[in-house]
Amino acid sequence: MATNNSVALIVTSNDRMGDSGKETGYWLEELAVPYFALVDDGQRVVIASPLGGTPPVDPRSVERARQAADTDGGSWFRRWESDEEARKAIASSVATADLQAGQFDAAFVAGGHGAMWDLPHDHALTSFINDLINGNKLVGTVCHGAAVLCGVVDGAGAPTIRNRKITCYSDEEERGLGLEGVVPFMLESRLREMGADVAIGPPRASFTMEDGRLITGQNPASSGPTATLFVTALRDGH
Repeated sequence: MATNNSVALIVTSNDRMGDSGKETGYWLEELAVPYFALVDDGQRVVIASPLGGTPPVDPRSVERARQAADTDGGSWFRRWESDEEARKAIASSVATADLQAGQFDAAFVAGGHGAMWDLPHDHALTSFINDLINGNKLVGTVCHGAAVLCGVVDGAGAPTIRNRKITCYSDEEERGLGLEGVVPFMLESRLREMGADVAIGPPRASFTMEDGRLITGQNPASSGPTATLFVTALRDGH
């Protein structure tokens, strides 16, 4: 049975890929799928973003989800479109500056390229995540959501993820989109430079990693499996 934990579900507030003119934001599947997994398990979900309010969704993620739904029924997307409570929750996200680690049992960070620009530099957010990790509370990321870990350091300034087994959107996948010269850094490479033990699966295929209370997924295809691992670990409290 669920234990009514409080979970912060975090997304980016950034809607542009630097000065490229390309639109971005959070990736819808990486928010909606974990959101429904948590809500269906009876967890209390608080959506948060650096600026609060209504965060930007990457329009590509909406279009791809709609196309997939037309082909395979797209249960999560159709549900998202019709779920009034979900739409209200994302329209009124709280600011990450208002998050207090003592009030939450876990945090899950959704991806989308927008996360690369703001999440690693949001001191309130990285401090919140660091406090959760130090408190042995559950932290999950999917895809570019792992960018937040690039800004999480301990009191001595050392990366909290050093020697931790994680995954993230791969350099190969980034190059496949032609965005190597657009993103501010290559996520996989940066995490390796910070001392993380990064494992990568095949491009665009589901791949997850679990290292104690840290659960990570590689890409959009990993949203469901990562959410399942996260909810199970949250429920079990291990």
